[in-house]
Amino acid sequence: VSTEGGFAALFPGTPADASEKPSADAQLTALRAFKATDPGTNIVVMVGYADMPRGAVTPASTKAILDGGRDSSVAAVRGTLRSEKDIVLGEFPGRELVVEAPVSDPTVGGALVRARAFLANDRLYYIQVIRERPAEPSGPEPERVTVEASSVQ
Repeated sequence: VSTEGGFAALFPGTPADASEKPSADAQLTALRAFKATDPGTNIVVMVGYADMPRGAVTPASTKAILDGGRDSSVAAVRGTLRSEKDIVLGEFPGRELVVEAPVSDPTVGGALVRARAFLANDRLYYIQVIRERPAEPSGPEPERVTVEASSVQ
């Protein structure tokens, strides 16, 4: 439970703090994040949020903000966008991405990252599930993550 972030999440184990400071050109304040790895499957789950400047999220700016998040996410893992779609959580707009990413371990064929981001008022929430890429390029994508909103600040 993140009282400060206004959310609760279930992880495959005890999450560790994985917070980051954004680049100087980012519109976001510090990125608060929590991450855990399932030791049986090596699936990594990351949940976090970042505050936008007050009033930055408007109906006119939503697409540009989500596009910027997509571009940053793909660049951060030096990956390739496999799919994306607009989604909503209640009244909050969002985006879902699947990104194929290289990994440094030569015995692994790469990783698939499923990410969801939502803009709720002046806050960006995001969820990522990262797993090994299947041997078949057309193989299944990362497992679905259930996102439920009982109250978003």
